[in-house]
Amino acid sequence: MNPAHKFNLRLQPLDALRGIAALGVVFFHFSLGHEDYENIFRFGTTGVDLFFMISGFVIFMSLDKADSLRTFILNRFSRLYPAYWMGALFSFVLISIHFHYSQKYPLEHPWLTLAGNLTMFQYYLGIPDLEGPYWTMNVEMLFYIFMGLILYFRKLDRIFNIAGALCLTLLVSAFYVDQIGWLKAVFMKIPLFYHFPLFFSGIAFYGKYRGTLSNRNFAIVIALAFVAQLAMFPHTWRACKHMSQTEYFFVLALYFSVFLLFVKGKLEQIANPVTLFFGKISYPLYLTHQYLSINLIIPYFMWKHEMSLMQASLIIALPASISIAYAIHYLAEEKASKWLKAKLQVSKK
Repeated sequence: MNPAHKFNLRLQPLDALRGIAALGVVFFHFSLGHEDYENIFRFGTTGVDLFFMISGFVIFMSLDKADSLRTFILNRFSRLYPAYWMGALFSFVLISIHFHYSQKYPLEHPWLTLAGNLTMFQYYLGIPDLEGPYWTMNVEMLFYIFMGLILYFRKLDRIFNIAGALCLTLLVSAFYVDQIGWLKAVFMKIPLFYHFPLFFSGIAFYGKYRGTLSNRNFAIVIALAFVAQLAMFPHTWRACKHMSQTEYFFVLALYFSVFLLFVKGKLEQIANPVTLFFGKISYPLYLTHQYLSINLIIPYFMWKHEMSLMQASLIIALPASISIAYAIHYLAEEKASKWLKAKLQVSKK
């Protein structure tokens, strides 16, 4: 077996985890506003935390292989933007048509809203997100910028010292962020800080996976990342509205335990055709499911056709969301991303 193929097979559980995280977020959104079900699926909001951990692992792996900052930027751009653009255009058309016929959920300055959202930096432009999940893209992009700077200044070999120092600073700041005005302003300007320990844990797990981090150092940085994220939890904007800090402790412990099993090669059993399929479409599914499902499909079929929430979700909303996600995956990730990456690689020569 070719070594690269063998390496990809070893990473399949990570793809499966990505699919499971996406489904967690999807069912969390499906159940919003439905008290009985929301109590069951509320933990799905932390699927985003798992995404951030995976991102830390994958981005450090990408940087480990990148021959330059330019290569890293081109790879990230061609990987993320085509599917995001297609998803944003889909949501914009959907919201516009819905408003035209129902006069609900109007977009102020629609074309400006679309243009701002296409940048992924609408947060800094003061433009609302077209879809609820888009807030995470800004956090992701800030993390990429942080890692790009580490690569640019050739400090990749010092990543655990730099990120560890930042994590320790965030841990201390967590006790004062809501009390000191300028500190709160810094966190609001750089929302990555609220979630950075999750990315750092992914970096640490990659270090353990590749054998570049000793057991002692691994234990130290993982404990630091865990405690820092737990301390940051009351200040995070969304998850803290749906669970207690004690509940989050157990969820976070579960995610760290699952990742530890993965790096030790003991998570292969979760990689099956179903989880790998959802892993494959997880990005467009995450981007496009919310408005389509909770603003259109689920209310319509519950109120007009007297379906239960589970019936409307499982029979109509989920298959529709999967279909849209697969179409975007095929057109954007399978076709456009590869074409764009090839063109960008040619242009840099």
